[in-house]
Amino acid sequence: MTRPTVLVVGGGISGLASAWTLRGVADVTVLESTDRLGGKIETTTFRSRPLDLGPDAFIVRNRAGLALCEELGLGPDLIEPSSRSAAIYARGHLRAFPERLVFGIPTDVGALYRSHVVSPWGVLRVLRDRFARHPLVTRALAEEVRAGRADPTVGEILSARFGPMVVSSLIDPLIGGINASDVAKLSFSSAMPTIFDQIVDQPSVMRALRHRGDAPSDSSGSIFRGLRGGMSTMVDALADALRGHGTKIVCGESVLALSRGASGAFVLECDSGLRMADAVILATPAFTSADLVATLSPELARELRAIEYAGVATATFAWQRDDIPRKVAHELQSLKDQEIATGDATSSAVLLPGSGVLVARDARMLTTATSFTSTKWPRSAVRDEVVVRASAGRHGDQRVATMGDDELVLAIREEIAQVLGITAEPLEVVVKRWPRSFPQYGAGHAERVRRIDAIAKETGIGLVGAAYHGIGIPSCIAHAQEVAERLVEQFNPRGDGSETTGR
Repeated sequence: MTRPTVLVVGGGISGLASAWTLRGVADVTVLESTDRLGGKIETTTFRSRPLDLGPDAFIVRNRAGLALCEELGLGPDLIEPSSRSAAIYARGHLRAFPERLVFGIPTDVGALYRSHVVSPWGVLRVLRDRFARHPLVTRALAEEVRAGRADPTVGEILSARFGPMVVSSLIDPLIGGINASDVAKLSFSSAMPTIFDQIVDQPSVMRALRHRGDAPSDSSGSIFRGLRGGMSTMVDALADALRGHGTKIVCGESVLALSRGASGAFVLECDSGLRMADAVILATPAFTSADLVATLSPELARELRAIEYAGVATATFAWQRDDIPRKVAHELQSLKDQEIATGDATSSAVLLPGSGVLVARDARMLTTATSFTSTKWPRSAVRDEVVVRASAGRHGDQRVATMGDDELVLAIREEIAQVLGITAEPLEVVVKRWPRSFPQYGAGHAERVRRIDAIAKETGIGLVGAAYHGIGIPSCIAHAQEVAERLVEQFNPRGDGSETTGR
C-alpha cells in the first residue's frame, strides 16, 4: 500500500516534532528556508563553550519536552540549572526575589515584605487577597471566557486584587518577560491557562496557588531542564533520528505559494520547483503561514495576520572574574540558592549568585533581564571568566529594532553598570536578534485560535508553532504531535492498527 506524502514547512522544533510523530506512517519531507534547523533554538560556541542564543531550558511540568528527549536517548544529557534563585531590580535597587512566587504572583506576604520589592503600602494591598471573601474569577466569568465572550488580561485581573505595584514590579517582569509582552494586554486565560483554572471560584488567589512551588527560589527540584551541550542537542538528535527513519530534511528551500491541484493534492511552489503532497503542515510563524494560505483561504489568512509579534535581542558578555565588583556578590547574598551543584563550577561563578536579575517595568530600561549564564550553566564559561546574557525588547518597544549592534551593546552595558556595577570592557560580546519572534497572546487570542483551528481543519492544513497553544518548547511539541496524530487518523480512519507512529 502506497504511503501518503506529507510536506512539513518549517524546521523548528514544532515542524520536527510533527515529522517525528508521522514516522512510519507517511513519507515525510521537512522544508526549511534557512541553512539550519531549530528555529529559535540555537546553540553557538562562545569562548570555546556551548552557549544558547535562544531558550536555554524547558519546563518539565508539561512532559512533552522531557518525553521527547528520553525517546531520543538524551536522558543522561539533561541537566538542571545550578541556581534557581533570582533578583529583581525594582524601586532603584537590586532586591532578592521573594520566595514562593507563582509566575510573579505572591503567595507569602511575609516573604514579599522582607524582599522590599514593593513598598509597605504595596504589601498591605496584597493582604486584601488573604481575607477576600469573593472570588476574583467567578465560575460565571470563566464560562464567559471559555465561550469566547470575555477575555480579561493578566493586568486587569491581578491589578484588581494585588494592586498596580505588585503587577509592575513582579508579575509583569516575569510573565510579561516570558512572553515579551505587556501584562496589560496579555490574555490571562491564554498566557496562564493553568493558573486561570486554579483560581476560578477561589476567594484567595494566594491560598489557591501557594502549594504549586513555582517560585524561582523554591528549594525543591528545579522545574526546568537544559542539555549538557546546549538546547541544539535536542534538535540535532531529532534530525538525525528522523533521517534514520527515512524522513527527508531539506534546508535552504523556501516555499513561495501553496494551492490545491486538480486531483485534490496540495501543490507547493518552492525554490527548486513544484512539490506535491497529500497533506501539509505549516510550522512557520503565523504571518508567514498567512501568506502561504491566502489563496486557499483568505479568511484563514486574515485570522493569522491578526496575531501580532514582538522582536527581541540578546547580548551575551564575557568578563574576567576580577572585573566583577565584589559588592555585587555581597548584595546578592540574600538569594537562597548560592550553591553551585555541578562539578564544572569554578570559583568565578559564585561572584554572581543566583540565576539572574529581572528588571521591573517601572525602571524604564531597555534591558528586561540579565541571566547569570556562568552561574546557571557552569558549562558555558571557562575558569576565571563570567558570562552574562542580557535580554532587551518587548511588544510595543521599538528601540531594539532601531539600534545597530554597537549602539545596542553600549545601551545594555550602561544599564548593566547601573544594575550590577560592571564597567570593565568585556572580553567578548555576541549579539543575537530575534525579529518578529514572540507571538502575542492578546485579549481574544483563544477565540481567534479556535477559529483558526476550525478553518484550518476545513481547509486541510495543519498549523503548528508558538502562535497558537503555548510558546514554550513542551507546548509546541505537544501541539505539533496532536496535529500530526490527527493526520494519522485521516490516513487510517478505521483505526485498525495497520499503521502506527511508533510512539
